[in-house]
Amino acid sequence: MRTLLFSAMALALCFSSACDGGDAEDTGATSATSGDGDGDGDGDEGGVCGEEWASKDPMSGEPPLQPVQGFGAPCETDADCTEIAGGAGSCVTEILGMFEVPNGICTITDCTVPSDTFYVPDSTECSDMGGIDCVGIVGNFTACLPTCSNNDQCNREGYGCRLMPLIGAENDPTYCLMDAQDCCLLDTPEQCGS
Repeated sequence: MRTLLFSAMALALCFSSACDGGDAEDTGATSATSGDGDGDGDGDEGGVCGEEWASKDPMSGEPPLQPVQGFGAPCETDADCTEIAGGAGSCVTEILGMFEVPNGICTITDCTVPSDTFYVPDSTECSDMGGIDCVGIVGNFTACLPTCSNNDQCNREGYGCRLMPLIGAENDPTYCLMDAQDCCLLDTPEQCGS
């Protein structure tokens, strides 16, 4: 199943030149030129990237995830991510020309995952304090993110707790992410997962 998902992502990357969001403003933010995961079907067709799409209950009693050591914080430029590892953080506003990242996300984009997996839990490359996973595909795109267990923890509008688009599979960790289809930059959003 993962091989099929990886193949689908590789095919989508082949068509990434058909993006409609190629001329982003230069704000000092990192346009990650690498890949991301497989969705869990929470998307809302016809929505706008950055609008709320995941139902959340502020009265759930579930504490919202605050940016963990700066990871996951909103940003416009790399300078907004100085809390991460003494200033080693980057502001990612789009991924591989495939996904817009609404209001940016602070992360480190050069962590390492082995070729046979998409996740390194509690990666020491991300944080020596633990609690941050390295997520992605070796040679394409990796990012450091804290995990979540439900939408109520994702305290940013336009974000919900979901599997990584294109690479996520049942029982994989989930992260506070944008809607894969609403934030797809390709002419055919189904290539971005659901």
